[in-house]
Amino acid sequence: MRALLEAGASPAVIAPCRPGDVAASYVRAGIPVTHLGFEDRLSLLTSLAPWRRAARNAIRDLDPDVVHGQGLLIGGLPACDFAGVPRVVTAHGNLREDTVASYSGLGRLARMRLRDRLLRQVLTRADAVIGVHPDWRVNLPCQPQRFAHIPNIVDEAFYATAAAPEPARVLYCGGARRIKGWDLLQASWPGIRAAVPDATLVAAGFPEHEEADGASDGVSIRGLLSPDAIAAEMARASVIVMPSRYEVAPMTLTEAWAVGVPIVVADVGGVSALASGAATLVPAEAPDRLTTAVIGILNGDPAAATYVAEGRERALGYGADAVARAHLDLYERLVAGGTTA
Repeated sequence: MRALLEAGASPAVIAPCRPGDVAASYVRAGIPVTHLGFEDRLSLLTSLAPWRRAARNAIRDLDPDVVHGQGLLIGGLPACDFAGVPRVVTAHGNLREDTVASYSGLGRLARMRLRDRLLRQVLTRADAVIGVHPDWRVNLPCQPQRFAHIPNIVDEAFYATAAAPEPARVLYCGGARRIKGWDLLQASWPGIRAAVPDATLVAAGFPEHEEADGASDGVSIRGLLSPDAIAAEMARASVIVMPSRYEVAPMTLTEAWAVGVPIVVADVGGVSALASGAATLVPAEAPDRLTTAVIGILNGDPAAATYVAEGRERALGYGADAVARAHLDLYERLVAGGTTA
């Protein structure tokens, strides 16, 4: 948002309240922000109707030239409900894979069907769909009528932080969600410690923890960290590990490139197309291969330096100015050409 404002746009934000918060409107850094009530329970069964009504009314009050929904459902549905101006939606993750990783049995099947139905509504009504991965098939169930690839912005904190690795320090940033593969790294860790006894692991992204150390096995569990704090942790790491079961265009990968840290990534989803030649790729759900790759980098694998140099080059395309300009170019083309609504 700040990059769009600095590039000459006049952005405003409408977002659901966080749990326990109340609806509010305010201005932050020159950008109007409106938080609206949102009830997550049974939201799929109602097709998010209460949230969509409230968001649509708030959008109408803004009288926008373009409506841009971030996320296919929470942002995309109310954006595509609003007719008369170009409607843009950004697809970040893969909702189907998230559902597979988080649910089982009939609950999984029911949620997948409901989400697929709503996704297709968005994809058929949006005037443009932005993918953070260049291949729409990585996270969309069908091809949108107009697709543009624009990556996520890497925060300036990562470009401004220089790598200063501590020996044998390993970083993981995915928290406890099954799709991020924390259990796979746990299975690998004893083998890593056996080969590199002074190895330490910092595991971040666990909301229930501020900081808890497991000194017996060299593991420190951290809570949710700010971009500055994550960048600082990356700078101290000898290697970053991403053992995910599925990824579209992972921010941890591009942030590691910007800092200049070797990274080991599971070859899942859209990872290979983005990371080949700039990261060490390992097969999905293969703790033994993960162990071998991490040990190799901790012991000075010469390929790691080549991958880091390539990653630094690729990171240049993820800066705020470049990403904001790509968005503005798309908006301008849509406004000039009208809307299909």
